[in-house]
Amino acid sequence: MSYWFPLKPEGPPDWLAWADSRLAALLGQHGLLASVVLAAALALIAAGVFVPARRGQQAAIVLALLVAAALWLAQGLGGIFTGMATDPDSGPLLALLALSFWPRRLA
Repeated sequence: MSYWFPLKPEGPPDWLAWADSRLAALLGQHGLLASVVLAAALALIAAGVFVPARRGQQAAIVLALLVAAALWLAQGLGGIFTGMATDPDSGPLLALLALSFWPRRLA
């Protein structure tokens, strides 16, 4: 006698699914505000590269890293915990790109 067990698709871990659902519930009613805040943060990041002060550039890069981490979390970390991901998505690439602009120390 054989038993049939339906396959349960692997999803994200509970903590990631919880964070995703809470963030979706929070932003569901404030989509315009969230998009304006994200657009302002991205504009600050873009302008921060051209700031002549070293501290200003570093602040913009740290903001870029935070935005990249937030976007990667919103993307479910690229689905790497589902067992079906083919790549980690754009979060790590955005962070690497931001770090490539880190100002060098001149000797």
